[in-house]
Amino acid sequence: MKRVLTVAASAVALVALSGCAGSPINYAQRHADQGHYDGNPDRSRALNVAIATGLAECENGQCAPLDDVARSKLPESMQSVSNVDMIEDLGDAWSVGHGVAQMAGMADALTGLSGTASGMLSIGSFMLEPSELDDPASMPALLAWMPSSSANSPEDARGKMATMLAEALPTGDFQGYQVRVDRYAEYSSAALFQDGHACNSQYMCAVDFTSVSMPAVANSSPDWLSGEAVYVWSNWERGATSYSGVHRIGLDMYRLNTETNKELPLPDDLNARAYLARVSENLPAWAYIYLPPTEQNNYPVMLNQGKPLLFVEPASKQKDIAAQ
Repeated sequence: MKRVLTVAASAVALVALSGCAGSPINYAQRHADQGHYDGNPDRSRALNVAIATGLAECENGQCAPLDDVARSKLPESMQSVSNVDMIEDLGDAWSVGHGVAQMAGMADALTGLSGTASGMLSIGSFMLEPSELDDPASMPALLAWMPSSSANSPEDARGKMATMLAEALPTGDFQGYQVRVDRYAEYSSAALFQDGHACNSQYMCAVDFTSVSMPAVANSSPDWLSGEAVYVWSNWERGATSYSGVHRIGLDMYRLNTETNKELPLPDDLNARAYLARVSENLPAWAYIYLPPTEQNNYPVMLNQGKPLLFVEPASKQKDIAAQ
């Protein structure tokens, strides 16, 4: 099937993104220098990753636009449950729209609340100037700290990351669809879902790693990783007005009408979060997939080696920080 992804709405912006191959910016190094790589045991691993990559900023103990749900806001029966056990109890429900409601009381704590009420990002919480790019926390992305020992240069790291992502995309049967991988450009790969009732010759469904740009370089990685020098992919800075100097791996999920070139959401029977968890299983520990809240899944999540990391305050600061 001929590729038509280049007509998707995001493609024009990503052409500029993929072309930013200039010298590394200081963004990643600045985060390291400012201490954002020191994992705070008072915060979930998900929030620590968000802070280290610029998705959240903290002042006087409060973080925005992403923050942890306070233990006091959980049902009493859940307040002493570790984040690890909470994920185990959720089972597959974490990836299903409003599926957290399957746990009594958890829906009120994790979904449907404003940022003010829950401490978490809400879909409508992004206030942008017209000239600004979307808030980075509103966009799905792959966040990564590739050890410098894994590549000889930023260019080499870029190529290796693109190949790693293409090989991480599972193929075969998934929720009634047949999945094949299309590496449609040197630094872009997509999982195409076919032969299902909502994805066919007219409607192309895809989970698309749209562009692996040139990484930034930092002299150290977060303290929960190796700490060595790394190649970094994060996102643009909040308030940025152009893609110049951005070091990002784009992630897009859509159902494209190939006749009208109109981009639509994926069908309800295709759970992209569950598929991305399988992708995450095939990635190293230094790679995280960030998924923002959507209308179908109104709570953010980080994926790391197949496991969902929730934005929930750790029950035990000493116990949970190593796992969360």
